[in-house]
Amino acid sequence: MSTVPTDINEQIAAAPEISPEIRRLARLAPRPTTVAQTGLSAALFHPTTGYSLPDAVRLADHLVALDRWDADSLFTAIRDHSLRQWRQRGFFRLLNRMLFMAGPADRRWTVMQRFYRLREPLIQRFYAAHPTLWDRLRIVSGKPPVPVGEALRALAAGNLHHKDKR
Repeated sequence: MSTVPTDINEQIAAAPEISPEIRRLARLAPRPTTVAQTGLSAALFHPTTGYSLPDAVRLADHLVALDRWDADSLFTAIRDHSLRQWRQRGFFRLLNRMLFMAGPADRRWTVMQRFYRLREPLIQRFYAAHPTLWDRLRIVSGKPPVPVGEALRALAAGNLHHKDKR
């Protein structure tokens, strides 16, 4: 039985879908710290779009409601908020796997074309990182723009950096 990493840096280090380039850019490499991290270094960004401003606003709203603003309280509040966001956004990381590992790269535009034909409220909830269960089902159902077999292989893949060339 494996243990689930509790530190955001441990979780990110264990996530194979985050490339070394993203880790470097976002400075997400595991490191000891007691200084509160925010923004990209706290993994507070939309996993599919990369947008970080909405998460910055959510974090600010979260921090304003705190009773204590000392360093330890801020560190704990931000870390817990970041971990909560990370756990809630696995669906987006799953979509990333399918987008970048299933189907030929020169046909990815068909995935985006299909997505932007969905209803506007669904797209708004997607960008807000709050899709409903129905939204999630709608996004992955219907005529797939990538072969089903490749999508399933992408979901099961352990390493995103080496696409199977079958």
